[in-house]
Amino acid sequence: MSIDGDDEEIICISRDVTKQKQQLMKLEKEKKSLQRTIYTDELTGLGNRRFFNTQLKILYKKYLQHHEIFSLLVIDIDYFKKYNDSYGHQEGDECLILVANTLKGNVRDTDFVCRIGGEEFCIILPNTNKERAISLAEGLCKKVEEMKIGHPNSNASQFVTVSIGGCAIEYSHMDHMNPNEAFFRIKSQEWQLFSELERILEMNWIDEVIKSQLITCYFQPIVNAQGETFAYELLSRFIKEDGSLIYPNKIFEAAKSRGRLYALDRLCRMTAVRHAAILKNTNIKAFINFIPTSIYSPQFCLQSTTQLANEIGQYMKLDMKFVQGVATDLKKQQVAQQFLQKALEIGTKPLAEGVEEKEDFEWLKQSGMEI
Repeated sequence: MSIDGDDEEIICISRDVTKQKQQLMKLEKEKKSLQRTIYTDELTGLGNRRFFNTQLKILYKKYLQHHEIFSLLVIDIDYFKKYNDSYGHQEGDECLILVANTLKGNVRDTDFVCRIGGEEFCIILPNTNKERAISLAEGLCKKVEEMKIGHPNSNASQFVTVSIGGCAIEYSHMDHMNPNEAFFRIKSQEWQLFSELERILEMNWIDEVIKSQLITCYFQPIVNAQGETFAYELLSRFIKEDGSLIYPNKIFEAAKSRGRLYALDRLCRMTAVRHAAILKNTNIKAFINFIPTSIYSPQFCLQSTTQLANEIGQYMKLDMKFVQGVATDLKKQQVAQQFLQKALEIGTKPLAEGVEEKEDFEWLKQSGMEI
């Protein structure tokens, strides 16, 4: 009843969402099951390489942003091929499962144990320094050997054993590649474990550089014979987590071997274009090196350099490393002629730097290059 005595009506609408809720729960369950399948090694039940890469990127990002240290172990069963040859692949699989269970059973719940291929395992150890990682690695070696899985054809022991290489991520990026500081090994038969560690660390560092654009340009003055600064050369420098700069040589070498050179070169050139724009309304020239032999796409290199010259009216310059031997290198001559044509099309001056040989000088001069 209302206050004035009149009747009131209350209208209620209800809907049974039980089926929809059950369907959502089913879909969520299927999603989690699919994720487990995607990230789990079918044989051992450990995380697979995809899971390993995902977790490593997460921890590496935390290290870069918050300086949260971690360590990484790469574990290899010694002479496992001989074990397979002696006992067959079924027994080999059983051996892999036993080793996997031993590794998993002797680490913390917060650690990530993964099988990344064949007889190779990796363990990611969050918040773990080098000393603790070494201690754990030594303990894991003992635990595996104590299982006493017979392996008479091994050159290391009459039982199945493992070798472990490790790296503590608690140094600057470039120190990661120094085995005397960041790396360690426990009973490692070969150095190939460290090749895998280098590959993993380099890939994550290069990916982080590209993704987060950890790059800047250094303006190096170019002085004429009168001692006057008439131009600046834009040099790429990579930024460490502490704000200091890294020279690019080693990073470019790593990027080339890891298939990231094109993306890294593109980032460098686009960054240079942005930095050079501040000189647009000045009489100061900006030079960006053109080194098509060092990247996968000379056409992109030529296109981006042309874009810079067209947008801010600067010289286009061939780098010293490129002009060396141009008089006898037909591929270099072809690229140089395309370079010259592009420069003339947009009305800029083509410049060749660091010409030392008479033959190269004569070829470039005859082609129309300024030297």
